[in-house]
Amino acid sequence: MLIRYKMSKTKDYKEIKNRFYTLIQDETELGIVTALHWYKTLNLKKISIMINKPESTSLRYIRKLKDQGIIVFDSEKSEDSWGKFYKLSSHSKTIYDEYMQAIDYQLETYAEEFKEFKSLSEKKLTEQVLKELFKPEKLASIPASQSYFNFVSNLQNVMINETINEVKEIAKLIEEKGKDIIVENIIVSPMDMSVYVSAIKISKWKHVFMMNELIFSFLDQIDKLKKEIEEEMDKEKIPEDQRSTQFLNIFTGNLDVSFKFEG
Repeated sequence: MLIRYKMSKTKDYKEIKNRFYTLIQDETELGIVTALHWYKTLNLKKISIMINKPESTSLRYIRKLKDQGIIVFDSEKSEDSWGKFYKLSSHSKTIYDEYMQAIDYQLETYAEEFKEFKSLSEKKLTEQVLKELFKPEKLASIPASQSYFNFVSNLQNVMINETINEVKEIAKLIEEKGKDIIVENIIVSPMDMSVYVSAIKISKWKHVFMMNELIFSFLDQIDKLKKEIEEEMDKEKIPEDQRSTQFLNIFTGNLDVSFKFEG
């Protein structure tokens, strides 16, 4: 019986993993899975807000992902709160972590490649970059990358709307009850919503690598800060429901993408 159980478990894992690598090409499905990865457990209303879809549409996707073993019903959270809550299955958690680790590894590899490519001439560097860009596995990952970009963009809009709505609610309370009463009695979770926009003219692939080197250095510092803050909260035994998630999204892009043939 034990051997049979292990075989069944392995088969389930493989099936879920295969399904996972098809869902990452679907913006809505990837959005639900990513939201549950970030927030651990969510109800239908919150999932709908996160993916910017009507609840009826969200529920249809949730049922589909639940039937496929990607997500499961969170009975513990549902008993303590209003409505049904959902979370990633244990297999999905593992697979998502592997997926994100693979992305992190790609970024680390990219950073290491920069060190190797720095000394190359611009012509050699261009050839090397194009060889990497047009590898079959890189081309195959384009739909998944596009889905993820779109989801993050939608999530950014949701955060803007949510924050502005909350600020409007506070402003309404201040108008009704007076500023002093509200300021003395209100507790607002720490947050910051900022947009920092800059642009730089470039003409060489080397310039792209130079910018990315700065970004990787900054992200390393953010990772260190993240660990430092988590250790502080653990030491002070801050409950999970009092820890809000502050997102940091760095986007780089170009409005002048083009190509031409020499000769």
